Amino acid sequence: VGGPDHQREWVWNDWFVDMGIRSRQEVLDLGIRPGARVIWNPKTRRIGQNIVGKAMDDRVATAIATAVGEQLAGIDDLPFELWLASTVQEENGLLGASSLPDEIQLDLAIALDVGMVGDIPGVNEVDWPSKLGGGPMIVYQDAMCHYSRRLSDSLIDVAERNEIPVQAAIFQHFGSDGAALIKRGVDSALLAYPTRYTHSPFETCDETDIENSVKLLVEFIKQGPVQRQA
Repeated sequence: VGGPDHQREWVWNDWFVDMGIRSRQEVLDLGIRPGARVIWNPKTRRIGQNIVGKAMDDRVATAIATAVGEQLAGIDDLPFELWLASTVQEENGLLGASSLPDEIQLDLAIALDVGMVGDIPGVNEVDWPSKLGGGPMIVYQDAMCHYSRRLSDSLIDVAERNEIPVQAAIFQHFGSDGAALIKRGVDSALLAYPTRYTHSPFETCDETDIENSVKLLVEFIKQGPVQRQA
C-alpha cells in the first residue's frame, strides 16, 4: 500500500498491488487486465464463539436462509408460501433484488444482511449502539428507506414471545435488498446479523446471533405475522 502519510484521507492512487513484475507486457502476458479480480483469501476460522473470515457479508445470510429452509421442510400447514431467494449485485444498485417481483409474486419479504456494531474501539456507540452477541437486529430505517413498521414490529413480537434476544436498530449509512423490494410494492423488513469489521477479509460474527436469527425466522414463519396490541 502506498501513501506514507496515514493522517490524510486515502485516495485511489494510494492503492496498488506489487506483483514483482517489471514490464507492462509481462502483466498482459499473464492475462491481467483492467477488471481482473484481486481478493484477500484468508481461511474462515472460529475464535471462541466468533466466526471470522471474508465474505460473512453475505455467506452468513445464505447459511441462515438455508438453515431456515431445512427446519421448515416437510411442514405442510405453514401460514405462508415460503420462497428463499439469493440475489446478486446488491452493492452496485440492488440489481438482483429489483427483479425478484417479476419472477415471484410476493406479499411480504424479509431481507437478510450484515448489521454494523459499535462495540469496538474507534466506533461511536451513540451512532452504532448494537453489539456482537446481542441478538439479531431488526432494522427500522437506513439511508435508503423506512422498512415496514408492521412487519418489523411483528418480528419483535415473535422474538419476545419466544424469548429470543433482538436489537432494534437504525442505520445511518446503509442499504439493503429490502429497499428494492419496497420500491416494487412489497412489504419488507430487514433482519441483520451483527458483524464487526464489515467489508474486510476478517469480518466477525457471533454464532449465537446466527442461531437466534434462524430461530426467529422459523418461529415467525410458523406463527405468521403477529399484530402489536394497541
